[in-house]
Amino acid sequence: MILIFSINIFANDRIINIEKRMSLLNVKTYEEKYDSNHDGNVDYIVRSDDTGAKVMEALDYNHDGIMDDLYFYADGIIIKREVDSNFDMNIDLWVYIKNGSLIEKYEQDLDFDGIIDKVKLFGGDQSG
Repeated sequence: MILIFSINIFANDRIINIEKRMSLLNVKTYEEKYDSNHDGNVDYIVRSDDTGAKVMEALDYNHDGIMDDLYFYADGIIIKREVDSNFDMNIDLWVYIKNGSLIEKYEQDLDFDGIIDKVKLFGGDQSG
């Protein structure tokens, strides 16, 4: 059940709002929260399925209480990273990962208007 839900989550739906993106994974996952610098704010969240495999990780790099770096997993293997690089609560960098460690492609919104401005493909197929 979770895997089917997760496949829909990982589609190129371009949900850029951080809070909305994270809320999509609230169903059928187990969540652990951590405060790494002990300031009273959660700055790391990990969500896993009922087998214990990671489904998502979220980090708050600038410690403002808003997650700005999201990692998505399928069968416990990282497949995608989404980043809010300017801390405006909107995702502006999408990194697609193959075999858990190889960057296959990244897309970037350079002017932070919600539209992809740059796409970089890695590996053999450069067609799109």
